[in-house]
Amino acid sequence: SFALRLVLWKSTWHLALQKPWFGHGMGHLRPRLAEALEQNHPGLEARYRLNPHQQWLSLWAMGGLPSVVLFVLGWGAVWFWKPRPVGFWFFGFWFLMSFAFLGEDVLDTQAGLYQLTAFWVLGGLHTINSQGHEA
Repeated sequence: SFALRLVLWKSTWHLALQKPWFGHGMGHLRPRLAEALEQNHPGLEARYRLNPHQQWLSLWAMGGLPSVVLFVLGWGAVWFWKPRPVGFWFFGFWFLMSFAFLGEDVLDTQAGLYQLTAFWVLGGLHTINSQGHEA
């Protein structure tokens, strides 16, 4: 539910503020989140304490602000590719994933990583194919 996500986001926000520059580390966010939720929301079931459900907050709490900046630069690089990948499918997927990052930490799942990898591979292949037709 949305109320549960607000609790998770607030707790993750506080964790990120504890170590804003370099975060808690890639393997330490979930245990720290579980501890914070146990302290502040002891009635919350354990199965809900595993995941921040917000990619940007997750990145910030795990790797600090540098990881968020690097991810934003990498994620936004698609707008500066030459030749720029075209097509509804490419930019539609980019916007869909960008929107999904707001309500889920997509990249913490195998399915999310698969989608991201497929997106970049297909975009790269399209770019290579576009360059071949220009020659």
